[in-house]
Amino acid sequence: MSTPHSPADTRRLLPDSPDARVFIELASCIADLTAAADTLDLAVRGRHEGGFISAAQSALTDYAAVAYCRADDKHKGAVRMSELIEIPVERRPLHDLVHAYRSRFVAHSQSDLSSTFAFVALDEQGRPRAKLSTYTVHQPMPRTIIDQFRVLIADLLGVLSERQLLIASDIRRKLLQVDASVAASWPQRPAISHAVIDDYDPRSLRARYPTTITLFWDQDA
Repeated sequence: MSTPHSPADTRRLLPDSPDARVFIELASCIADLTAAADTLDLAVRGRHEGGFISAAQSALTDYAAVAYCRADDKHKGAVRMSELIEIPVERRPLHDLVHAYRSRFVAHSQSDLSSTFAFVALDEQGRPRAKLSTYTVHQPMPRTIIDQFRVLIADLLGVLSERQLLIASDIRRKLLQVDASVAASWPQRPAISHAVIDDYDPRSLRARYPTTITLFWDQDA
């Protein structure tokens, strides 16, 4: 059992270093791909079970594409998944298709996979009447591609996890050379600040190696 002064009950923020940055970038990619995998699993479950989940299959698949691309579309200064690991040549067409699906079909309505048509009703004499209507044809990701997408994610998660284990091993080996007095000076947690919802702004840019976080609170919470 640990005591209040034993090393077992304390954690420290890992100092910034090239290896530490790769370690958290890999963790971020793993989190994104795990979210995509879990969401696709739910979509496939809806395919077989029906019900309200079935009605959300398209939205779930769209989110999976967003989560996947988030891992490979990092902000300036961050590392993309495809820079951390190699996308197999045989999987590159599917990888690129998912990116195009997210960019042109989900985030922006540019693809003709989603098209809206305008109609005018004709009267009994075949003349156009005042009644106008529209009809939208929306073609989400097909089941066959969803199944291929799930396999791609599973494979890349395995590669990412292996790379993270190797980096973790390198970091641990270097940490063995650190004196306890030095490690004691490292912060135990990120620097936390608090703000109200009025200041909530998703346009803020995260640091490459974050050491601070702002928590936002509803004023009536």
